[in-house]
Amino acid sequence: MFAIQEFDPHAATSTDWAAYHRFCRLRAAEDNPQLPAPVDAATYQELITASPLQEWRIFTALREGEVVGELKASRRREGTANYERFAPFLHVRGGVLAGCRRAGLGSALLARLVPLMVEWNKRAATIETHGEDSARFLAARSAVEKFRGVENRLALADVRWEELQRLQKEDLGKLRWETHAGRVPTERLRALVPPLARLIADVPLGTLDVPPTRPTWKATRRATSAWTNAVAPTCW
Repeated sequence: MFAIQEFDPHAATSTDWAAYHRFCRLRAAEDNPQLPAPVDAATYQELITASPLQEWRIFTALREGEVVGELKASRRREGTANYERFAPFLHVRGGVLAGCRRAGLGSALLARLVPLMVEWNKRAATIETHGEDSARFLAARSAVEKFRGVENRLALADVRWEELQRLQKEDLGKLRWETHAGRVPTERLRALVPPLARLIADVPLGTLDVPPTRPTWKATRRATSAWTNAVAPTCW
């Protein structure tokens, strides 16, 4: 038997956290075995630190006291910049350990999404997947794939340094290379916001129903002061 319950990072006991950390390490090993395991302290800090822009709710699936699945849903915080553009939307991610699938856990977790959307007054949920099993699971529940991305990684050992040095010496016209130790200076980051906004606006998103992204200096400054998580999802 299994149970679905909400995981509150601030109310969780040390036992709850230990089970959650074990799940995160196992899930990461299944999804990205080539990457280092997540650090418990970093996971803890990420979840107890309030994001200036997003509010999260986490539901976990437990079997015999062990976390074997989760569903995370986030919404834009009320009162933040351009809130009205984000108000109808909910962002969702999650998954179930491979050895515990096809037992109804994923469906039970997904069922928590409907009352949450009612509670938060949302009309659309964007769900990320990172594997074909997850894609088939959602397709079987009539979800429609709207966007697919690709994630690439390059090991430092495989970098063609001579080619990189050659590119750095080439005449780039109006472009130039800059290297900043530590944090990028504020004035340089501010100058990058307008071209970044144009670049983001040019990214094709298929039929994905999402709020328009228009970076501003104020929003960029707040976002870069919070944690970030780079993913290349398939969205439904």
